[in-house]
Formats: sequence, C-alpha cells, structure tokens
Amino acid sequence: MNLSLLRLAALGIAGGLCLPLTAQQVPAQSSFVPSDELNKELPKWLRFGGDYRARLEGFIEGAFKKDNDDAYLLNRFRINLLIKPTPWLKFYAQGQDARVFWKNQNPAAPPFQNTMDLRLAYMEIGETEKGTFGLRVGRQELVFGEQRLVGHVSWLNTARRFDAVGATVRYNGYRLDAFASTVVNPVDGTFDHHAAGNNCHGLYGGIEKRIPKAVIEPQAFWSL
Repeated sequence: MNLSLLRLAALGIAGGLCLPLTAQQVPAQSSFVPSDELNKELPKWLRFGGDYRARLEGFIEGAFKKDNDDAYLLNRFRINLLIKPTPWLKFYAQGQDARVFWKNQNPAAPPFQNTMDLRLAYMEIGETEKGTFGLRVGRQELVFGEQRLVGHVSWLNTARRFDAVGATVRYNGYRLDAFASTVVNPVDGTFDHHAAGNNCHGLYGGIEKRIPKAVIEPQAFWSL
C-alpha cells in the first residue's frame, strides 16, 4: 500500500470518528473553554475568543491523471477580540493562521495556506445582524443568502473577506443591505491587501411574510 493510500485510510478513520452520537450514548458534558474563563475576569465591554479547525483531505488520480494523488492536513487557528463600550458601538478584530501539511504543492499557497494575518478588523454602529439599522466599516465578511453570489466561503482554509462599507436597514419584515467592497487578496507570508480594481458593490433585499416559509431576495450587483 503506497503512502497516498495510507493517508486516505487515515482520512476514512477520521471521518468515521466524526459520525453523530447515537441516542444510547451518554451525552457529552460541557467542555472547558479557556476564553470563557478569561472573559469572566474582564470587564463586560471586552471579550476574547477563538477556534481551531483541522481537516484531512485527499484524492486519487486527480483530473483523471494516473499517479496524480495527494493527501494533506489542513489546520486553521483564529483568535478574536471584541470591544463593545456601548450597545450601539463595537470594534471587532480577528487574526487567522491557516496552514497545510504534507501537500504535494511546494511552496504552499492560498486557499490552502496563509500564515498569521489580520483577517477581520471593523467598526460597527448599530446592529447589522438583528437591529433596525447597522453600519459596518472595515475588513469584514459579506454573506448573502446561500452564498451563491457573495459570501465568505468558510469551507476554504483561508476563507474570503472584503474591505468594505456596508449598511443594513430592517422594517416590518423588509430588509435592505447596501455595500461597496473590494475583495481582499490573500498572499502567504505578507500582509493581505485588497486587489486594485477587484470591486464588488451591490444591493441585497429581503421580503418576508409575503410567501409562507419563504423569503423573496431581490438583488443587484455591479463592479466599477
């Protein structure tokens, strides 16, 4: 059995270990979260958080080419900082370190690897997620609908983000998002910057209550 097959076998074992728990198994008790313990000692307007993700991937005879095999480990670490001095004002920053091990590609590059960088950094006035009005300025995610046109694509190890200005208005079952943005170009080993001219601007609407259990989402996008 060659090395690639061994790696794929490990992938299958890891996938089996991720199967949902059955009803007969004992429910898992709440786990220790270091950031929660830290936040208990901090003022309410200051919060830290983070997460870690690891994923095995692999393929055999990619692009239908003989002996074109690969298997590798993706891992991603994020650390978050939230400063919220008032209910209507917040500052948010996120650092991300994304790496890949054992991949045939050398040197590694996005979307597999982008070592420690500032992924998000924005100021928000109001509440864009749930409030009547919100304004967000800075490096941020843009997510609309099922991300068929605009989204962060978080499945990727590096994930997408934008340097943008975005506003959200909600009223009586209606929602309108307006944004002007530039896609950030990830480059491993350097501070990420948006690519000049790679712009995406748009309007994204949401109309609820007109059709039961459905939302009408009119939208318009353009590039300048």
